[in-house]
This record gives sequence, C-alpha cells and structure tokens, in this order.
Amino acid sequence: MRWVYEAVVVTPGRYIVLGATLFGLAGCIVGETFDIVELRRDADGAEAVCSSGTYGVNMSGQSKNPPPNVTRCVAACEKAGFIFVKSFPRSDLIIETKGLGDIPESECTISRKS
Repeated sequence: MRWVYEAVVVTPGRYIVLGATLFGLAGCIVGETFDIVELRRDADGAEAVCSSGTYGVNMSGQSKNPPPNVTRCVAACEKAGFIFVKSFPRSDLIIETKGLGDIPESECTISRKS
C-alpha cells in the first residue's frame, strides 16, 4: 500500500513543488532589467554612470522610460555639465529631465575624472 501512496501523493507532489520553484525563479529572472546610462563632460573628460535594476517594468517593451532614480541621476549630471553618450542594454531609452525641479548635482555618480 505504501507504493500507492508514494506513486499518487509523494512523487507528483515533488514535481509540483519543483515546477513551482522553477517557475518562480524564472519569473524573477525574466522580470529583471538593468538600465545603464553613460554620460561625459567635454570640459574635463569626466565620465558619469547612472544605473538601476528594476523588476518587470520594461520587459514588455511598452515603456522606454528609465526608472525615476536614473532620470534624477541624469538630470543631476546634466546640471553638472555632462551630456548623454549612450544607454545599455536598451539603446532606445527616452530620458526626459525637464520639469524635475532642483536636483542637486551630488546625485550624479561620477565614475572617472580626467
């Protein structure tokens, strides 16, 4: 009788738990995006990077906007004299920094100074 219990309850239960775990992990991994924006200041050759990991916001292809903290970082860098160079991995990011208010330059992450 024990083999019936194992065949009907235990074995399928293990596969259900394994399947649910893998499905959950796949959902988390697929939903992760990471936006990186590179900027440069011509006056002194300094470089800045604004980046953020987000969950599931941009994977559908519907939104071409970065997360708010990346937008704030880019606005701070522009205030400090940096210009947009590129974004990775999505090269089609639309970064609208007008109307964000007074963002301190300290929110700009300068990665290299020349």
